[in-house]
Amino acid sequence: GAEVALVLSEIIRSAGGRGLRRVQSRVFGVLLRLKCSCEGVPIDAIATQLGIRCGLNPPLSSLYANHLIHFVVCELFEESSLPPSFQGIARSMREEGSSKVTLNDLPPLSELADVAEEMDLWEVADPRRPMLELLVRFSGPSLRPFLPVLLPVLVRQGDASEASPPARLDCVVMVHAACRTLSEGGEEAARDASGRQTESGEELNAFLQSVLLKLLLPNLVWRVGQPNATIRKAVLRCLLLLLSDHCPLPSSESDSSHQQQGGGTGRRLLCRTDSVSPVLSAMLKPLKGCLDDDWAPDNRMEGCRLAEVALLVLRGLAEQLVVEQGQGGSGLKAKAAVAAGGCTADTFFEL
Repeated sequence: GAEVALVLSEIIRSAGGRGLRRVQSRVFGVLLRLKCSCEGVPIDAIATQLGIRCGLNPPLSSLYANHLIHFVVCELFEESSLPPSFQGIARSMREEGSSKVTLNDLPPLSELADVAEEMDLWEVADPRRPMLELLVRFSGPSLRPFLPVLLPVLVRQGDASEASPPARLDCVVMVHAACRTLSEGGEEAARDASGRQTESGEELNAFLQSVLLKLLLPNLVWRVGQPNATIRKAVLRCLLLLLSDHCPLPSSESDSSHQQQGGGTGRRLLCRTDSVSPVLSAMLKPLKGCLDDDWAPDNRMEGCRLAEVALLVLRGLAEQLVVEQGQGGSGLKAKAAVAAGGCTADTFFEL
C-alpha cells in the first residue's frame, strides 16, 4: 500500500493538470481504497496534492464531493442491476472518465432506490462500505442530492435481521454523520454547484422517514451482546439528533439544553414533524428495553434524554394544534395523539 501511494504521488507531481483532470476520479478512487486499508500512509496529503493539480478549491473536500457521482454510478451497484437509463452513462464514465459528468447529466438518482432495496449484503471485506463512510463524512453539503440513493443503501446494508453487527453499526454511524452535515449545512445544502434544486423536500422527507422506521428503530430493539449495545447507543444518539430539532424549548433553555442535544436556532430541520411524530409511538417498546438494560448505563442515560426530547416534541404538537385551532377544547388531546402517531404524553408513564 505504501509503495502504491508513493508511485501515485510521483505521478501526480509529474503529470500535467489536463491529463490529471481526465482521470481524477480513478486516481482518487485508488487513494480512497488505500485510505481504507493502509494506516500511517499520508493519503490525505497526496489527495490534496491531486486536488491542487486539478485546480480544485478547496482541493480535498472538492475531490470527495466530485467523486460521489463516480462512486454512485460506477461502483456502488453492479452494472447489470442498474436501470437502463444509467447503464450507458456508467459504461461511458468507466471508459472516458467522469470529471465532466454533473448531476444535470444524470437521470433522477431516486430511480436507484429500488436497486438499493434489492442489492445483496456486502461482505465483511467489501471496500465499498469504508469508502462510502469516507464520502459521507467528508463530502459536506454536496452529499444532500445523493441521499435519495444513499439512504436506501444504508437501510438495506444495516438490516437488523440480516446484516452483521459491524455493518449495522457503520450504517447507523453514517446516517448520523449525514444528518449532522445536513442540519448544519443551511439552505445552500439543498442545491448543487449549478444552483439546481436536486430533489424535492417531499422526496427527501420520505427517505428520512424510511430510515427512521426501517433502520434506526429495528436496530434499537434489545439484543444480547456488547456489539448490539454499542449499536443501540449509536441509534439513540441518531434519534436524539433527528428529534431534537423539533423541540419547542423556552428561550432560557435553548442556549444550553437544546445545543447539548444537537439543536439550535441556526440548524436546519432535517424532516418535517409529521414524519418524526409516527416514530414516537413505534419507538416506545425498544426505548423501554434500553431503559431496562442494567448492563448499559450509558444507554439508559441516552434513553432518558430521548424520552425527554420526545415529550418536548409532543408538547410542541399540542401547542401547534392550539394555535391552529385557536382553542384548547376537550378534543385537543385526541387530536394531538393522532398527530403524534397515536402516542401521547400519558403513554410515557409506562416507561
